[in-house]
Amino acid sequence: MQSAETDYRVITQEYAKGAINAAILINGGAAVAVLSQMANLLPMISSCSLAIAVLFFAFGVLSGLCAWTVGFLSTRYADRSLRKQEPDFALSDRYLVLGLICIVGCGVCFLFGVIVLAVGFIRP
Repeated sequence: MQSAETDYRVITQEYAKGAINAAILINGGAAVAVLSQMANLLPMISSCSLAIAVLFFAFGVLSGLCAWTVGFLSTRYADRSLRKQEPDFALSDRYLVLGLICIVGCGVCFLFGVIVLAVGFIRP
């Protein structure tokens, strides 16, 4: 039987994986959607706006990949701390905070990409 601490850790890791997957999926999906509709969008919006939006989505995917990497490192150092190979959880906690920053970065990149597209449709 698992302990409550183990259950909490498993649940936390599942939520983290879900957040990372969602962040990569929304940014990657948005980039693919824009690129697949490029010919239809060019008469309505400038190519510069499209390029900037795709760049934001690409940085969102990159930020998601970074979140996955630092999430792995956070878990790794938490395991090392539990096995007394690290003095405390300080390094694991730093990676955790960095991972959260990366996930927020994914959301910000998606938001900015969508805003660039929306503003690009505004004709003076």
